[in-house]
Formats: sequence, structure tokens, C-alpha cells
Amino acid sequence: MNVTPTRAVKQFCFECSNYQRNEVKLCPAEDCLLWKHKTGKRAKLRTIRMKCLDCAENRKEVKNCIFNGKDDKKCILYDYREGHNPKLSQKNRDMLKSATQLLNFKKTNEWV
Repeated sequence: MNVTPTRAVKQFCFECSNYQRNEVKLCPAEDCLLWKHKTGKRAKLRTIRMKCLDCAENRKEVKNCIFNGKDDKKCILYDYREGHNPKLSQKNRDMLKSATQLLNFKKTNEWV
């Protein structure tokens, strides 16, 4: 199953709310890093990484996360825990980075 980062966050919130869609909408945990993404607002990979750091407490524990699917324990955020999308090839990642850099350059150096 191909799960995007945004879909992974929505699923994480759904599981956290005991699989009750209404509870996701009513979630009172505003201090949760994923709270503003619970209903589908696009989630950045760094937000997921920060949530994983919050859960695991340090980078080494995030990298060696035990919720990797073995022994029927799988966190829906596991694939994105290190702050990148493993489904993108390095070539696509480089193209995306170049495009982002170009957009940032254009924003700061607009023609007058």
C-alpha cells in the first residue's frame, strides 16, 4: 500500500483516537505536533520526524525504532521517521531539491 506522509498522519491520528473519526475532529491534544494535520492538511516530513523524536527521545532511537512491522508492531509513520520519503528515488529527490531552491531564489530576487 502506497501511503503518502499526509495519509500516514491522518491514519496515525485515527489510530490514536481509537478508530473513531469523530474523535479525530474533536481531538483536544493541541500540543501534539500532528494536531493541525489531523484532518488532512499537508504534513511536512520534518513534522513527522519531530513527532518521532518526541516519541523516541533521541535520533539513535528514531533510527532503530522498534515499531518497524516485526512482531505485528508497525507505526504508520515508520517509513518517514528519518525526515525523508523512502519512496522517492535519489534522482527525484535531487530534482525536487533543485526546484525548491529555484523557487526560493525567485521569491527573494523578484524582478522589479
